[in-house]
Amino acid sequence: MVGESATPADLVERLIASGAQLDDEDPIGWGMILDHEPPAGPPDITTRRVATFEDFRISSWITMADAPPEVWAATEAKLAETWEEVRDIDDRMGLLALIDGVPIANGQLVWLTNGLPYLAGASTLAEYRGRGAFTALVRARWDEAVSHGMPLLLVQAGKMSQPILSRLGFESTGKITMLRDRSSLRRESDETERD
Repeated sequence: MVGESATPADLVERLIASGAQLDDEDPIGWGMILDHEPPAGPPDITTRRVATFEDFRISSWITMADAPPEVWAATEAKLAETWEEVRDIDDRMGLLALIDGVPIANGQLVWLTNGLPYLAGASTLAEYRGRGAFTALVRARWDEAVSHGMPLLLVQAGKMSQPILSRLGFESTGKITMLRDRSSLRRESDETERD
């Protein structure tokens, strides 16, 4: 991830020349900040903190709902172990958005090492998109930040979330170029072919 203020000014070009490639899915992101109260979500959507293993399992499934079944099965097999590792971490929290008690979306809030609150992703089940779950989850994370005396949210937005976040009041602070270094994979492939 290279911000537009990075030095040297041609860092992206240098990294590409060294073997990095622009990210296939989302090559440009935006640093964004919200420093005032966002709108509330729709009244039919409630939110709650991920506090149990079952909440964690459902939240994970929402994130992977579009993944192939075998990918979800492999992930699910490790969920109990992962839950034991993450459930008591103080610098992050997960939230669920629900309609009539049914979980439809999730979002994460991470407290960065500098103490600032960062939106670390959100997912909504396809059949519930466009109904305000994203807005409800932004507001819930804002409320959490305010309860910690930090009326501020930071996020790195991609092409899907940037327009929505702008409508909710987030301001862009700069462009971020997303690169992937696949040079080690190419070297391994070359070595395998030589063998």
